[in-house]
Amino acid sequence: MLFFSFAVRRGNALRIGRISRLFPSYSLAAYSHVRQNLAMPETTTIVNARLLSARLRVSLPWPADFKQGVALQRDLASRVVEFGNVHAPYLAAGADMHIRRSDGMGIATVVTVSVPELYVVERVSAAVPVEFPYIPGLLSFRELPALLEAFIRLRTQPDVVLVDGHGRSHPRRFGLACHLGLELDLPTIGCAKSRLTGSFGDLGREPGSTADLELDGEIIGTALRSKERCNPLFVSVGHKISLQHAVKVVEQNLDGYKIPRALRLAHTAAKSNA
Repeated sequence: MLFFSFAVRRGNALRIGRISRLFPSYSLAAYSHVRQNLAMPETTTIVNARLLSARLRVSLPWPADFKQGVALQRDLASRVVEFGNVHAPYLAAGADMHIRRSDGMGIATVVTVSVPELYVVERVSAAVPVEFPYIPGLLSFRELPALLEAFIRLRTQPDVVLVDGHGRSHPRRFGLACHLGLELDLPTIGCAKSRLTGSFGDLGREPGSTADLELDGEIIGTALRSKERCNPLFVSVGHKISLQHAVKVVEQNLDGYKIPRALRLAHTAAKSNA
């Protein structure tokens, strides 16, 4: 099994639905029934053949190797929207995934908090087999199935998503946050703890200090000092938000720690179950 997260039955056909529509309208019970019927070992070839007959969104056919993954990223990068904003009060979701060593399952957790209060509203997790190998720069193909499975379990749609990974601050301008943003069709922000590519200049020591992250003369993200005496976060656009507002959202979700609250809680929960 590789990628069944958004299959809903309509008559005799399987179609891929936008997760933003699933939150308020589709029955989770009906979704679970379909998913159980599909939850059987199948090869990548069979899975892709089945889903290619449906109206696809952005991610299929799933790449079989590094070359296909790079080509798909370059194609999808042009679909990312780099403008937009969210205004408080809003719901922010933090999403992270870890791999369980005992059985290789991907354990994904999504935590939503209310902004500006930063109260926890909801917490969901999902375990999905990891099919794609670890290849730097292609992590979305490894982590996306489990993350999407977790998102489908939310009862309330978030207004913005913070991802433990990169968005535009990626060699091909299409990191995990971009891929997840396109699939969810929601404002999404990459909030990475380490730099993947690019360089930045002097960054002040005070919390809130920023510096442009640049690659080949293009600003691809922002280095943000989120806490004193801590290495910076690397914030970048995932989808449907501007870089300026992405940094603002990250700052609004800080509660005295380096990592935004929802993302920190998601990381802790996913890691504890892995």
